[in-house]
Amino acid sequence: MSEQSNPLISFAVICYRQERFIAEAVLSALTQTYSPLEIIISDDCSPDATFDVVRELASAYQGPHKIILNRNLTNLGLAENVNKVWALSSGELVVFQGGDDISLPIRTHMLVAAWRLRTPRPDLVYSAVRLINEQGLIIGERAEVATRTPDISDTLTGRKPFVAGGCAAAYARCLQDKFGPLDPAVVAEDFVYSFRAMLGNGIVGIPQFLVMYRQHPASIIGEFLSPDAQGKASSKLLQASLECLHEYKKAMDIAGTRRFYLRWRLARRIKSLQVELDVRQAPRAYHLGLIVWALFTFRPRVLTSLLQTMLRQIRPQSHAES
Repeated sequence: MSEQSNPLISFAVICYRQERFIAEAVLSALTQTYSPLEIIISDDCSPDATFDVVRELASAYQGPHKIILNRNLTNLGLAENVNKVWALSSGELVVFQGGDDISLPIRTHMLVAAWRLRTPRPDLVYSAVRLINEQGLIIGERAEVATRTPDISDTLTGRKPFVAGGCAAAYARCLQDKFGPLDPAVVAEDFVYSFRAMLGNGIVGIPQFLVMYRQHPASIIGEFLSPDAQGKASSKLLQASLECLHEYKKAMDIAGTRRFYLRWRLARRIKSLQVELDVRQAPRAYHLGLIVWALFTFRPRVLTSLLQTMLRQIRPQSHAES
């Protein structure tokens, strides 16, 4: 690609409380070989020195890329921070990276090359990923990428949900312009954008390892995957899953997707998750009615959750009486 004919691309670094890792993340953005490139670094009002490190590195930079710095006045959450990046960016494609991850210098170049090869241009392009720990040592990899756009059916039914990891993804601007900003409650933007892309011009995966994705307990995904006190999925994870399903429904409405059976399955999953969340705070009398409902509508997961919740409530009472 000649630089004169290259489209403007945006490279976004999303950060919050990542002062230990942010320098590596920002430097990997600044050393991208693609041009023309605008680099947007958006800090979600970190209480630590994250933004101080960002500002120092940006002020010392003398390279060819345009830098846009943003620090939210209050903590907005992941989804609103992503929405902010879209509002600040001008590129036809936006490459995303977390403030604790590291991109190879050729990452943007390789993603754009794959994106421009297809007609029509896909809505999402992503790469293979190497996993690193807090010390930066490689601990694994995600080498498998989609060779063709998956059908939405496996995602909507929950059989095998597809997601192109956000740490390795670049999104076409139409995914935001057509479907609108993310709901503030969304905590897994990559699930939402992957689904939107499946409804649009599709997805391209490339097998090169272009990102080092950092795994550590303080990450957002680490927090949500931590089980609750009973060893079950946390209420935060269930709520995040529910919000994701609502985003799927909204995207299908906007895209005009009619497939009745899949819409029915999606509505059923939304109702089941909502009940599973409700029963965690509901009184036992309410549980009895829900058990009957779960039996007649054949919802084994909800039924199991109801019975486990009731047992946990009965056991303390039994111990107290003895």
